[in-house]
Amino acid sequence: MPLRPNLIEQLLFLGTNQAPGPLFDLLGVLGFRAVVTGLKLGLFEALGGGPLPLDELARRTASSLRGLGFLLEALDGLGYVRRSGDLVRNTPMTQRWLLASAEQTMADLFHYFDDLAARWEKLDQAVRLGGPAVDVAAWNEARPDGWRRYHAGMRAIARLLAPEVIARVKVPPTARRLLDLGGSHGLFSARFCRQCPELSATVLDGPSAKEIAEETIAAEGMGGRVGYRVGDFLTG
Repeated sequence: MPLRPNLIEQLLFLGTNQAPGPLFDLLGVLGFRAVVTGLKLGLFEALGGGPLPLDELARRTASSLRGLGFLLEALDGLGYVRRSGDLVRNTPMTQRWLLASAEQTMADLFHYFDDLAARWEKLDQAVRLGGPAVDVAAWNEARPDGWRRYHAGMRAIARLLAPEVIARVKVPPTARRLLDLGGSHGLFSARFCRQCPELSATVLDGPSAKEIAEETIAAEGMGGRVGYRVGDFLTG
């Protein structure tokens, strides 16, 4: 968020309704768009190896100096980059959470929410109908990378949740096989198998998740113990 009120400010201004609280939601949307734009341009990845001069960053992101300057002002204020004179660098937060190589990268989650925000443009219709105004499956099918962005977003969420889920789910010591129904990206299966050396797993889901699941399984080094099977567990 571009505005970060401290506790006293929250109590004085928001708690007493003396400040326009909805402003935070307005600015939050603008901040989200700025980060997504940075990701689409490959800005954070370009800075992943260290600071760059502004003109070199513009060249690597195929951006105008003027346009990039405005975006960097927003991202600096949001805490994603820091600009010192002509040099621009990622902040530690960006290095940890938004680079593709980061262990718990959230970059795909931003792309997923970018798609979600596009569908939410019809939220008023959904409220009137009492059900979805946009069919998610059809929406994803209509876009070349629609399903990939969807499953990659689910995987980004799983990266954040996996340590807690695996710590809380007690796998019996005698267990040897895991069936992951609707397992999408396959990350949970891979992480459970890593935790339990005697365990192997099968991820069962539709064809749309197969490619990204196989990529995930290979990246986790579990190709010999986790497999993917295309199927529909609702129809058999």
